[in-house]
Amino acid sequence: MADQISNERLKLTCTWINGLSLAIFAAGVVLPLVNLVIGNSQSDVGPVAILSGVCLILTVSIHWSGNLLLGEFDDSD
Repeated sequence: MADQISNERLKLTCTWINGLSLAIFAAGVVLPLVNLVIGNSQSDVGPVAILSGVCLILTVSIHWSGNLLLGEFDDSD
C-alpha cells in the first residue's frame, strides 16, 4: 500500500511550488506587460521585456521542478 501521508505531503509541496510559479508569472510577466499596454508605466520597453523574459524562464523552471517532484509519487498497491 502506498504511503498516503508521504503522498499527501508531496502533493502539498507540489501545489505550493505551482502557486509560487503562478505568483512570479503574474507579478513579473502579466502585470508589467499590462501596464505597458494600457500606458500606466513610465518605463521603457527594453527593461520590462528583460524582466518579463527572466520571470518567464524562472516560472517555467519552478513549475518544471514541481513536475519532477511529482515523479516521486508512490502509487504502488
